Amino acid sequence: MLPGVGVAPMLCDPEHRTPNPRLAPLCGVAFLTTSAARAYVPLCHRYLGAPAQVSEGDLREVLGPIVGAPTIAKVGHDLKYTEVALAQHGMPLAGAVMDTMLASYLLDPEAANTLAAVADRDAGVKLT
Repeated sequence: MLPGVGVAPMLCDPEHRTPNPRLAPLCGVAFLTTSAARAYVPLCHRYLGAPAQVSEGDLREVLGPIVGAPTIAKVGHDLKYTEVALAQHGMPLAGAVMDTMLASYLLDPEAANTLAAVADRDAGVKLT
């Protein structure tokens, strides 16, 4: 389903609609591996022309073991949120090795630490 998944490290980012990870319905999950394989798995997009949606059960069955594998390193932005949100949906996160939000805060606690701010400031990438 996702070529290259299983190559460490892997970035995992659940897309959500609420600041509370315990109440966050998953809208989709984005993945990127060091082999440059990337995917976005849509779960609850509802608009004209939306791509086919994957059920949460199918997502859990296929990606749950990968997300929960401690031998596959995970990198993300705000991994605390990610860990809680994925656990709420039956996919406990294991193998977290780098949280870019936490790293950004430790380097400069007064700077903005959103994903967009960190990408722009530290990588020169404008997120749209």
